[in-house]
Amino acid sequence: MLDGYSHFIVHWDLRESMKEKDVAIVQQAALEKVPVVQPRYITDNGKQFTGKEFQKFIALHGMNHVKTPPNYPQSNGKVERFHGTIKKECIRRKALLGQVHAKAVIGSYIDFYNNQRLHSANGYIVPLDQLIGRDTEIQQERRKKLNQAKLERKQKYLKSMKRRKSREGNWR
Repeated sequence: MLDGYSHFIVHWDLRESMKEKDVAIVQQAALEKVPVVQPRYITDNGKQFTGKEFQKFIALHGMNHVKTPPNYPQSNGKVERFHGTIKKECIRRKALLGQVHAKAVIGSYIDFYNNQRLHSANGYIVPLDQLIGRDTEIQQERRKKLNQAKLERKQKYLKSMKRRKSREGNWR
C-alpha cells in the first residue's frame, strides 16, 4: 500500500496469492497503521479489486475506490513505478531462498526506501520526511546551504582576483 503523495510504503506483505481475501488482509493491516485516514484507493481491474467482498470492504471503511482504465498501467503509475524499482534495486539483485528470506530482504529494502532513499518525484526528499511534512523545512535548509556555498565561492573568487591583480601590479 503506497501513499500517493509521499510515495511512502504504508504497508506491504508477501503472500502466495492475490485473491480478494489476501488483498483485504493487507488493506486492513494498512488501515490499522493509519486509522485516522480515509484513503482513496486506486487499483487496476483485477478480480480481487472488483469482487463483492472487496467492494463490501471498501464501503465498510468509507473509502473512495478508483479503478484505472483497462490496459493502461500508467494511470496507476506510482505503484507501478515502485514495483519496477523494487524489482531492479532489490529482488533481482538477491537470490531469494524462500518466503521467509524474501520477506526479510524485501522488508529491509522497504525500510531503506521509506527512510533513506531520495526520490526525484519528491524533490529528492525521503518518503517519510515528505509524509510527515518535513519537505518544506528540508528544502529551505538546502537553499540556505546552497546560498552559503555560492557566497563562499564568490568570496574565494574575489580574493583570488585581488591576489592576481596584486601580483600583476608588482611586475609593472
